[in-house]
Amino acid sequence: MLGSNRDEFFERPTQPAGFQTTGTGKSDIFMPIDLGRPEHGTWMGITRDGRICVLVNYKEPPAKCVGAVSRGVMARDFLEHGVRGKAEEWVHAAELRMADEGFVNVGGFSLLFGDIDGDLWVLSNRGPNKLVKVLNKKSFGDDRHLDNQSILGLSNSAVNEPWPKVLKGVAMFEEVIAQAQSVDEIDDEWLISKVNTVMRTRCGAFAQEQYPNLFIEAMDAPIGDERSLASTIFVPPLKAGDAGLYGTRTQCVVLVKDDGTVIYAEENRRVSFRIEHH
Repeated sequence: MLGSNRDEFFERPTQPAGFQTTGTGKSDIFMPIDLGRPEHGTWMGITRDGRICVLVNYKEPPAKCVGAVSRGVMARDFLEHGVRGKAEEWVHAAELRMADEGFVNVGGFSLLFGDIDGDLWVLSNRGPNKLVKVLNKKSFGDDRHLDNQSILGLSNSAVNEPWPKVLKGVAMFEEVIAQAQSVDEIDDEWLISKVNTVMRTRCGAFAQEQYPNLFIEAMDAPIGDERSLASTIFVPPLKAGDAGLYGTRTQCVVLVKDDGTVIYAEENRRVSFRIEHH
């Protein structure tokens, strides 16, 4: 079960999620595409063979925020070149494909990636640890059902230094899992609705009617300040000058069922859709 918010400028050109044809000529990857950079990377996706990834920026000063190479290249590279069960091998090969500089010229990022029924890792070019295994298949137990020790939250900081909104989101996911465990049969629509409720939660000053409506103010506020972007799971539309509006532009829920069915449900300010794949 995955819940993901994409916080972005509303006018950044984007191709909605769908099966994409890659260099192999096969349509094996389901992902949206960022049209705002020439590399046409992505921030999340899933493959027919069960690999998944989610990309987030690493918050840092504006001068370092935009790299010479789009972060989205990292997510797309994993989806196109990764192999199930061989995370470390892919990381090494990806560095070689980035030429002599490796990940240095990529803007700060953290990439959650791995197999939907196996190990999950976080790769980052910021912070003390480049590659960390965050969940392994043993975390799921013999019946592959999540327990409260198998929840990971990740935002725009190091995975071991979670922002306040991440801690809040993890606690809310624990409640969703507890509710799901209390019923004999889980309804997909009910579970999607519960995850979306978590991902739509406004926290800190953003839970108030008169929340800060300027992007620069929310971006510059200290991490512990309730006006900071680090405080709220859902970011309402914020004024960003000539760039227009910034906020939570897309919400996505991915469910993986015991029979191998994957449900991908996406909501944005223009359109919502859902796709099931066996």
